[in-house]
Amino acid sequence: MLSTSTFVIGQSTTVNGRNANFVKFGNSKTAFLGSFIQRGGAKQWAEEGTKQGVTRYKFTETHRDDWSVYLTDNSRGVNIQLDLHTKKVMYSDKKNPTRRPLYNITQQYTGANGWTVCLAEFGHASGKALGSFVQKNATDWVEQNAAGKASFKFKEEGRDEWSVYLKDASRGVKIQLDLHTKKVMYSDRNNPKARVLYSIKSAR
Repeated sequence: MLSTSTFVIGQSTTVNGRNANFVKFGNSKTAFLGSFIQRGGAKQWAEEGTKQGVTRYKFTETHRDDWSVYLTDNSRGVNIQLDLHTKKVMYSDKKNPTRRPLYNITQQYTGANGWTVCLAEFGHASGKALGSFVQKNATDWVEQNAAGKASFKFKEEGRDEWSVYLKDASRGVKIQLDLHTKKVMYSDRNNPKARVLYSIKSAR
């Protein structure tokens, strides 16, 4: 069964060509063969295979409409249309410019996820945001308070579909930004078992 999903925290959002940023694909025999993920900038996309987090090809977004996202890989002369209406990944190249179905779209998402998030606001479950974790570059994050003052620095250790994993080696602290449970998980050298530190209030 095809599904439409969202990672947006605290609201229900219909995924369409205007807001999609993560699409999973397969074929008639296999439900999951890979994904297209918006990563590295507003117009930058990556195609992955079944091993998530490993880029096979890079694409640049050329435009969008209500139903589709259009991508191009100029190095190979390949064009991709992520058609969220027909649930098809359409393909063309310089040898054959006629678009034809390449894969079936099995899931589509919008909003922040483990692959795309670069800022997560946190606080107590019933209160307002107390601060945020902010990505500064490819590997560096900071924890800052609600006024934007940085308090701790972290190195990004990895990501998966739902989470970003951070480490402050100087304090022996590890943080998991879990966008599925909407929790900030914490562990340290004195207690390596992860436990809930805060709730994630919003992410992008």
